Amino acid sequence: MVQILELHLKNYRQYEGETTIDLRTTPEKNVNIIEGQNGAGKSNILNAITLCFYDEEIHQEATGEELETLSYVSESVVEGLSTGDSARGYVEVHLGEDNPDYIFKREFETFKVPNGHNDQTYDIELSRRVGNQYEIVTDPQTTLNQLLPAEVRDYFIFDGEALTEFFEGGYKDRVRNGIIDVSHIGVLNSGIDHVEKVRDEIQRKAKNVEGEAAEIQERIETLENELSNLEGKKATLETEKTEVENEIARLEKKLRGASDQGVQDLIQQRDDLREDIDDFDSRIETTKQDILNELRQAGPAVYAMDALDYTVDQLKTLESKGKLPPKIQDWFIDELIEQGECICGADITEGGETHEHLKELKSTMSNVSTDNVEGKTEIPHIIQDGNQGAETIREYRRRLHELKEKLESKDQDLSEVKNKLKGTDIPDDVDVGELTSQLDDLEEDKEDLIQEIGRQDAKIEDKNKDIRSAESQLDEELRKEDRHSDIVTQKDFATRAVDDMKNIKEKILSQIRTETEENLNKYFNDLIWKDDKYTISLDEDYSVEVQGPDSPDNRIGSLSAGEKQVLALSFMAALSDISGFTAPIVIDTPLGRISGNPKKLIAQNLPDYLEDTQMTFLMTDEEYTDEVQGLMKHRVANEYQLHYADGTTEVTSYE
Repeated sequence: MVQILELHLKNYRQYEGETTIDLRTTPEKNVNIIEGQNGAGKSNILNAITLCFYDEEIHQEATGEELETLSYVSESVVEGLSTGDSARGYVEVHLGEDNPDYIFKREFETFKVPNGHNDQTYDIELSRRVGNQYEIVTDPQTTLNQLLPAEVRDYFIFDGEALTEFFEGGYKDRVRNGIIDVSHIGVLNSGIDHVEKVRDEIQRKAKNVEGEAAEIQERIETLENELSNLEGKKATLETEKTEVENEIARLEKKLRGASDQGVQDLIQQRDDLREDIDDFDSRIETTKQDILNELRQAGPAVYAMDALDYTVDQLKTLESKGKLPPKIQDWFIDELIEQGECICGADITEGGETHEHLKELKSTMSNVSTDNVEGKTEIPHIIQDGNQGAETIREYRRRLHELKEKLESKDQDLSEVKNKLKGTDIPDDVDVGELTSQLDDLEEDKEDLIQEIGRQDAKIEDKNKDIRSAESQLDEELRKEDRHSDIVTQKDFATRAVDDMKNIKEKILSQIRTETEENLNKYFNDLIWKDDKYTISLDEDYSVEVQGPDSPDNRIGSLSAGEKQVLALSFMAALSDISGFTAPIVIDTPLGRISGNPKKLIAQNLPDYLEDTQMTFLMTDEEYTDEVQGLMKHRVANEYQLHYADGTTEVTSYE
């Protein structure tokens, strides 16, 4: 179990002087607790680790001030400097199992300038243990990338309270990015990019040819430029959509802060109606697909019903005239005549009446089309299937009409609730009416952007088809002359290589998505405080559905802040579990949005949610209550308290 054995701070933020925090744990007691009031420096423990590893502090608020306005070096030290002087400090992280195998260190310096200060950080340093000695590593970043690369750090070191907003607007991109981050497909992506560039270079050799091939190559380059422009427009639209979704999430959070109970009831009605509308939209789309599927099966028979009925009538007429015998094979008649005895026991003597009748029947059959014989048997079944299909389609259409009527009713109810919210005026409280109007405008902007992105997707697909068609024409032209065969062969090989690598990539992402879904279900149901079991689905478009035991509806939009935090925490645990890295986990404020009995149950389960992993929880005194302490104590290796006074924090063992 790789763990943070020690954390050394010198003059970092409020940790004036030298501070050492021993974080060694055991498999049986794998949890550290660092408890402190808000502003005591709890979050800066998290920041110290990310500053050392990644030259970045991820928690950007401190005691109501922006952290970036404060100096890296302790304020009390900087205040004692003269203008032009500087002071240094550092953060040092010892990593290993029993003894430090890696000692990472990053120094920083603060310069006193008129009216303020300037900060500077230095390159990360690494000492690696070799035998009983430590040697300086010349390329520490490579080693860090092997232990805990930047792209997966957010699934090991994170702010628990901020997780509440993880599944707000635009969360699908965050989920997708998480899947990609832990899938280790970076090398594969690089390989795809490289081979695509090689293929393009091979194709550009066609510039050296003449005639039709050269013209086609020029057309391909024009199409590729047009495609690049379309993809750029789509990327801009998606960025705008993300910004709108983030603004919607911000305004929603502000709106939910209204203290009036009537407003809260209206917001809940609005959320419930939105869920109902999403459900009806989904059912309508499913019913439309059912109709299309049934049309594919029964459509030919339904559209040809008049012709089929006419054919049946004609076959009946043939049969009444004796021109359409029953479906009997002529070889069967030959066998009866040869045996001289019917299956009923009657004698078939040559020249006899029965013998002559069978010969006449065989002669008649030879003049009847085989298709007519088959049609007499099969067409009634086709008509029956067509009639059943038509009735099924009629039933689907009735269902579709009912769903649309219910959807329209829900839309009207939603409009009424929104109008009530817009008309709400509560002095000295949140401006509910203005926020609701702004949210309506943003939702319209979001819908417009979604439609425009869809139109860009269609244009991009059409452009890709044009390029593929032009490339096929180019290949045909090049194959006409043997001297160009090498270009075609090399390009074909590169194209197959790209396609194979893309297929491998999709299979990897699909597998990781499936594993994430399985782990997400496990961790959420382990951590959630309710007895009922939930089913969580992670779909191909990276949307997440949370279904309760009593309803198939997706409840992700109506989860409480605490439930969303648990869902995001479970997602982080799922990703860290399958990432392949055995890094320690550090969580700031893991129980920040959770209170009452749920807090007790999560505290009881939290230490066990990732086995064989060192976990350090940075908690406020409101989180780490006596009850929570009692529930977690059996897994706790170290407990520390942060004491803040006169701008300086002291770390002591828990009393």
